[in-house]
Amino acid sequence: MPKLDYALLADHVRIEQGVAHILGAGWDGLEISELPMATNISLLMRIGFNRVECGRPHRVEVQVQDEDGTRMFHLTRTLKPEWTQQYPITWTSNEQFKLTFPLAFTRYGLYDCMITAAWPDQQGGFIR
Repeated sequence: MPKLDYALLADHVRIEQGVAHILGAGWDGLEISELPMATNISLLMRIGFNRVECGRPHRVEVQVQDEDGTRMFHLTRTLKPEWTQQYPITWTSNEQFKLTFPLAFTRYGLYDCMITAAWPDQQGGFIR
C-alpha cells in the first residue's frame, strides 16, 4: 500500500525541480476572528510507492470536511509512479505534489483533512 511520507499545510507552496519552497507552514489550526472567512490553503505531500506498486495507476483523494461530515473540498488525482531500475530494491519511488484550494468557513468548529490512496479498482484506505 502506498505510504504517506508527509503532508504539510501551508500558506503557499511552490515546487521547482523537486524542491518545495514553503511559506507559512507547520500549523494545524486557524484562528478566525470573524465569520464568514475565506482563504486559500496549500497542502504539500509526498507519497512513496514500492517497486511492486510502480507502473500502475493509484487514485489519491483529498477531502476536507467539517465536524458534521459536510464536504468542503474534494479532489481526486491519479498518479502512475515509475520505478528507476538503479534504485536498490528496498527504496521507494516518491511522488511529491502540492494542492492549493479555497476554503470558506461559516462557523467555528473542527475540520478534518483526509488523504486516501488506492488502486482505481480498490476501496482504498486512509493514510492520514
